[in-house]
Amino acid sequence: MRSKLDWERAGEVTLGISPNQLITTMHDDSAPKNAEQMRNSLFAKTDLAYWRRRLKKPPRATHWHVEIQRHGERHELSLETANSESAASRARDLYEYVRVHGWKETLAKYRPRLAPRELGCTLGQYIAAAKRTADIDPRTLESYCRSVRKIASDMLGLPNNGTRYNGRGGGREEWLKQVDPFKLSEFTPARIAAWKKSFLGLAGSDPKSQRSARVSVNSYLRSAKSLFGSKVRENLGLSLPEPLPFSEVKIEQPSAKYFASFDLEELIRLQRFIKLRFKKAQEQVLNG
Repeated sequence: MRSKLDWERAGEVTLGISPNQLITTMHDDSAPKNAEQMRNSLFAKTDLAYWRRRLKKPPRATHWHVEIQRHGERHELSLETANSESAASRARDLYEYVRVHGWKETLAKYRPRLAPRELGCTLGQYIAAAKRTADIDPRTLESYCRSVRKIASDMLGLPNNGTRYNGRGGGREEWLKQVDPFKLSEFTPARIAAWKKSFLGLAGSDPKSQRSARVSVNSYLRSAKSLFGSKVRENLGLSLPEPLPFSEVKIEQPSAKYFASFDLEELIRLQRFIKLRFKKAQEQVLNG
């Protein structure tokens, strides 16, 4: 029969802690709750022994991985080595870098593929890059650019007084200085829908004007979608927002309903007038 001393020694060997530590731990709500956590709590995070116990290999993986939690974020990262000692050392270095510099800078340095994309690309930067690299007719590309700049200008509330077309007087240059800094990430579905509604609202309730406005707005949106299509952006080398601008916009099909461009009643009155004049002319000839 084992003595109390034998059980205490057994506990020290199994868990790596003394009986007094175990009793204290059991009454501490913030303490580790299982043997593995108890073992890890004995090592500082600067100790390789701590990280050796945290290494793991996902199914079919050849390299060791580690999960690191810091600043409210948790990431599982490959340590790019199958050697456990090297992996533990790299895990410790990663943790120290995260602790000092935060996740954003750590991912940018060690795992750029996982780093968050910068969404600061502007309309002017995108257009300049597209004109350098896109394999597309320059006139077609320019028509796409005009449409997107028109939409951005309206979103910014800039006056549509014709000064944007004044190339010699400097009006166009001033207009571009205000439009080109527009961030691509600001072309959100909600803002695009609001712009479309506002554009159609300016046409009033007249059916002919509404039809013309819908044709125009669809033309602008179709060109805008094309500017951000794969053919234009494939070689840009820019970080673009997700979803891409205008990618979720649906282009309306034009209505087949016919709207007369003349006043029918006025046409009937004119026809009657012509008949009456013709009849009088005939009478004059016969009575001549």
